[in-house]
Amino acid sequence: MEDKPNSSRVVFLDWLRIFAFISVFVGHKFTPTILGFTNDPNTHGTLGSILSFLYPLFQGGGAGVVIFFLVSGYIITQVLTKEKTIEFLVKRFFRIYPLYIVAVAVEAALNNQLNGTPIAPITLIKQMSLMGDFFQTPHTLKGVEWTLRIEVLFYIAMAIIKQVGLLNGKLSFALPYVITGIIIFLFSMDPMPGRWTWTFAYVNLYTPFLFLGVIFSLHEQGRVRTTTSILITALVIFGYWTLIPKWQPAWTNSHFAAYGLSLFIIFLFFKERLLLPAWALFLSELTYSVYLFHNWVYDRLLSLYQAMNFDILFVHLFSTASLVMTCWFFHLSIEKPFIRVGKAVVKWILLQEGKIRTSNDSNRRSADKIQ
Repeated sequence: MEDKPNSSRVVFLDWLRIFAFISVFVGHKFTPTILGFTNDPNTHGTLGSILSFLYPLFQGGGAGVVIFFLVSGYIITQVLTKEKTIEFLVKRFFRIYPLYIVAVAVEAALNNQLNGTPIAPITLIKQMSLMGDFFQTPHTLKGVEWTLRIEVLFYIAMAIIKQVGLLNGKLSFALPYVITGIIIFLFSMDPMPGRWTWTFAYVNLYTPFLFLGVIFSLHEQGRVRTTTSILITALVIFGYWTLIPKWQPAWTNSHFAAYGLSLFIIFLFFKERLLLPAWALFLSELTYSVYLFHNWVYDRLLSLYQAMNFDILFVHLFSTASLVMTCWFFHLSIEKPFIRVGKAVVKWILLQEGKIRTSNDSNRRSADKIQ
């Protein structure tokens, strides 16, 4: 098949999604391997230098998370500009929650079946709500759900921004100033979540990257000046650098935020030159399912193939291939059908709104005739 630009997709975002989940996957599962090669005295100096330079792209999956947030802020701005608030919220709900709930349920069932560790129903419900941090609920999916929690909070904030006319209404001129105020507020407010969790202050530290994605989208639409975009970008990155040593000192010497931001800007700059082959589209569509399943399913697959006494290289190859097939299955059986359900629900809601408006208009005309 010939590679052609897909007019219905924002191609550079597909490539960024692919890189992001590779960054997260490699960072979670192969960091010791990369560091082993980098620090091995038998590794050639050039190769060691290349690995050291590339390591921040995979360190803890941090660059991938930053890119995920920038991509989300960018695309949500474009989507919400075109959609009604209720349409946006319903579609986002069916896009995020069904597959997430299934993943949490499958993990809980496997833990109970294989490890004999049942989970209390109320705890499971709190986890499935994606509001676990507010109840100090144990993490699920081996910790990756914290990013979705921030996403949901961002969706709510953007829906409010849309509803009050800041996105594309009468008050839209004030949106860059409102976003700047939100970013400053996030950096200055008390850390959320609190000290009880390893994701201490992650809402404060990483939500600004979502709003920075909004600024990039507005700049592309000509609604934000280049100077303003640069200043807000500087605010986000320097605020992050200032607070990381205070709130997450283990990441003080990390560079993944700068790497992730730089990569996003590079792809944005060259976006018109990018093509989307079929295999890249396939991987991009698996982004969400890979993100949900990789951190805990891969370990189980690894143990399974290791028990078969395969060579370690084949163990990782088989585990990766099996993970992709697992994610593909859940993408087709859960994610895509519920996205269609979300669209159908939106269609029904808009139809009901149309009927109500028609009825109100008819009643108004009848009243006018009587008068």
